[in-house]
Amino acid sequence: MDIKVSNLTHIFSQGMPFETIALNGITCDIKEGEFAAIIGRTGSGKTTLVQHIAGLLKPTSGSVDADRKKIGIVFQYPEYQLFEETVLKDVCFGPKNLGFNEEEAEALAKDALRLVGIDPELMGALSPFNLSGGEKRRVAIAGVLAMKPEVLILDEPTAGLDPKGHDGILEMINDIKKKKNLTIILVSHNMDDVEKYAEHVLVMHDGKLVMDDSPKEVFKQGEKLIGIGLGLPWGETIANSLRERGKQISKEVLSYEDLLGALK
Repeated sequence: MDIKVSNLTHIFSQGMPFETIALNGITCDIKEGEFAAIIGRTGSGKTTLVQHIAGLLKPTSGSVDADRKKIGIVFQYPEYQLFEETVLKDVCFGPKNLGFNEEEAEALAKDALRLVGIDPELMGALSPFNLSGGEKRRVAIAGVLAMKPEVLILDEPTAGLDPKGHDGILEMINDIKKKKNLTIILVSHNMDDVEKYAEHVLVMHDGKLVMDDSPKEVFKQGEKLIGIGLGLPWGETIANSLRERGKQISKEVLSYEDLLGALK
């Protein structure tokens, strides 16, 4: 399923003294099976855009062409939404709401838990509140996956996790994308994650879409990104510093691995 956003505008408190234009004429396409990343400073419109894609907000004008029944969204700190007495019951909640019976919902929940690296036989009967932070987040993501989405939206899915948990969640998401051919839409502030995983990058600034391209082409515009308050991948930052000191480093260097290859 492709997602087509056409001239999308959203105004909060329209006509009131504190009227805010959160989205201003956004037009973009996200292709089926793509790993897309949406980046931008806080307040740039990233979360408002994905809420429209998921059908959680009504546009002031413009449209989003997508089947919302096939879209799952994982909000920031999704573990705060865990509420059932066991892990398995929590993950079953979504499928049951979709009309699946107990047996069907359990089968879907167990499959989803395995996808996120949680053994349902060992951990299904545990209270989700007794798990580690990373495990809670995996269970919360499983709760969305159990509803069999074709598109998975993740709003800062690694927020608050330690480096090991951070890397583990993103590797898991990338692995699930490949196994299930999901479309992934990642909202992130981490440029290294975007450079490593994304195939398509949308850059938001003050409610407008200011870049829409591959990671390589977006990160080549480093001065523009810095000008709107964003950073660069670590490898490119170090490469720029070396260039300023006279080192001949290719402009194609973006990642840590690129940098190591160039230095060798």
